[in-house]
Formats: sequence, C-alpha cells, structure tokens
Amino acid sequence: ECEQVIQAGEEWGITADSKGEPGRGAMRTSKRTSSWVNDEMSMKMIKRLPEELLTAVEATAPYTSVRGIHPNWRVARYQKGETFPAHVDQSDSLVVEHPEKKKQRFTSSHTLLIYLRRRGEQFQGGATRLFLDGTYNGATSDVCLPQGWGLVFQQKGLLHAGLPVEGEGAKYIAQAGLLRAEPNYTAMETAIFKYGPGLAPYRI
Repeated sequence: ECEQVIQAGEEWGITADSKGEPGRGAMRTSKRTSSWVNDEMSMKMIKRLPEELLTAVEATAPYTSVRGIHPNWRVARYQKGETFPAHVDQSDSLVVEHPEKKKQRFTSSHTLLIYLRRRGEQFQGGATRLFLDGTYNGATSDVCLPQGWGLVFQQKGLLHAGLPVEGEGAKYIAQAGLLRAEPNYTAMETAIFKYGPGLAPYRI
C-alpha cells in the first residue's frame, strides 16, 4: 500500500522547490508533489486513526472535533543529502457547502506525516527532527518510524526539519493536515508556513 502511494505520487509529479530567496535559491532540497488531491486516501486514513489520538488532538486549540484529513496530500522524496530545513507547517483549509446551502470552513491544526519506506533497508538517515522548545540549541527529538506508521504534531509554532538522507536509497513520506471545525465564536487562528529563524548558521 505504501508503495502504491509512492507510485501515485511519482506519476502525479514530484518536483523541486521552485521558490527561494533572491540570490539564495530554494532552501528545501527534497522534492514533493504539488496540489495532489486524493479524497479517497483521506477517507481511508481518517478511519485508521485511533480514538485515543483523536481525543488528544481535540483537547488542543481550537478544542473542536477532528472532522477529516485535508485531501491535498504532499508526497515527498528525499535522496542522498537532501533535506527540508527547519520550518513550521502551514494550515490548510477547505469550505464545505451543506444541503441547506450553509457553508462551513474546516482548517487543519495538526500534520499527519506517514513514513512510506523502511529505514535501514530502503534508506539511511533522514529522521524528522522536532525542536521541542522552538530553538536550535534546546531540546530536540529525532523521529523515524517504521513503514506505514504516522507521526501527528501540532502545526502552529512547532519547528521541525527533515534531516539529510545518507547513501543511495530514497526516503518517501506522505503528509496532510487534520481538519478541525472552526469555533463558532471566532475565526480559527491558523499556522503560516515559515522557515526557522536564522537558518544560515544552522546546519542539518
């Protein structure tokens, strides 16, 4: 199943970051899909998330239920030496129109990141590093999961990075946002993608 997701992503197109800072080019050297919408995969994955996880997510802001997984999946490929420097994920939103013509907006609060390859057999290195207190010099946690396992983490304010892959094998991951109903009393505060502070003196 993981290999099928990889194949579908490759067939859609996994490309380099076309954005970057003037004179510096792109900072993300890993490659990924763009605008690959897969509703079927989102419906399949939401059914596999354990109740304990959903309860834990719903206990965080905006304290509303998890309503699904955003259908815009990013399938990323990391080859030798490729990285995704420290950054904060961006929230994804969608608007659903109900039969009574009412529109409701859902916005992601957490990222679901699924490892699609076996570390140690199909690739080396390439852990996901979490900067637990938001600084480069503070506590960190390096995560690399078995094939088919997922990591869920908050988008707003959580600095993290994809560390370099070593050797010839390629690391593949798939990620999408967990959608939450926006609270009735106010618009939900969303996360905006941004790279970590400085970056130039920091090497991963």
